[in-house]
Amino acid sequence: MGERETEDRDAADARAQQQEVEEAKEEMSRLEEGDPPEKLEDWPDGRAKYLPTAAPRGPPATTRARPRSSARPRSSTTRTAR
Repeated sequence: MGERETEDRDAADARAQQQEVEEAKEEMSRLEEGDPPEKLEDWPDGRAKYLPTAAPRGPPATTRARPRSSARPRSSTTRTAR
């Protein structure tokens, strides 16, 4: 098999995979717009099974009020050399 044939086959495989992903995204969009299925066998199969949903999970992320400083605070007492 020539190098050109391999590249053509790889490109066709990539297009097919991209098409599968797009179809899976559409399937998940339809699912998210309606009520979720009650039976496990009614949930998506194939590639759509592994796509994340748009539903938020867990508590929202929090941000720090101020950046963490790597410098140590200085002590208010000073030591004298003996």
